[in-house]
Amino acid sequence: MAYSFSKSHSVPGERIGYLALNPACPAGDEVLPALALSNRILGFTNAPSIWQHVIARCLDERRGIPVECRLVRGEDDVRFVRAHSDVFLGPSGEVERMAGMVQDVTAQRAAERESRRLTTAMEQLAEAVVIMDATGRVRYANAAFERITGYGRSEIMGREPVIFRDGDADDADESAYAEMRSALARGASWAGRLRGQRADGSSFQVETTMAPTREPGLETMNFVAVQRDVTHEVALEEQLSHVQKMEAVGMLAGGIAHD
Repeated sequence: MAYSFSKSHSVPGERIGYLALNPACPAGDEVLPALALSNRILGFTNAPSIWQHVIARCLDERRGIPVECRLVRGEDDVRFVRAHSDVFLGPSGEVERMAGMVQDVTAQRAAERESRRLTTAMEQLAEAVVIMDATGRVRYANAAFERITGYGRSEIMGREPVIFRDGDADDADESAYAEMRSALARGASWAGRLRGQRADGSSFQVETTMAPTREPGLETMNFVAVQRDVTHEVALEEQLSHVQKMEAVGMLAGGIAHD
């Protein structure tokens, strides 16, 4: 007996079902492998092992349980399928019948792997990555963000980044924030230096690149900010500037004394 889910449910492009052979069939040990091979050559997927798992688990649990399996249809053709079946019991509690379906979830699994790969990469970056929704509320922040700001992700999730604003911000800081807001409102990206305040009250400075993200033809969905901590570099620049000023004053004073 052969059954095709794609034909039964009118699912275009799907070619998955199952093949069942009566154990009493003469030469069944030879017929079943031949049928399986021919089916694979035609491009169909036989999934008897899936149903063995489903049936065994449903008989024990007496309820529908999803099972995912990896199917190899060729050297470069690996598919992932999810099977789900429900057990229907008779009046005395015996298994009367089963009904279920198999779904190809290869694309979904690939998308999940890509998402995990991207998240892993962002978690290992030295730069802070922050993603905000269209209203400006934080929806994601990586580990570097916690290290730079001192805020835990649970503390800032769903909040606006205004909590990082330094209370001692000067006119240059306010101008930078105004330029950033103006650029993002136009749908443009922005890059510059921002001053912020850590959870412990100390100040930090970050080189920031922020850009809106959107689907083609749609409105802005998110804002993504990448920030590099330059607090130490700024401190060194200020020290160098101070030394240079002192040298200039010393040279001026020396010149006056000589005169």
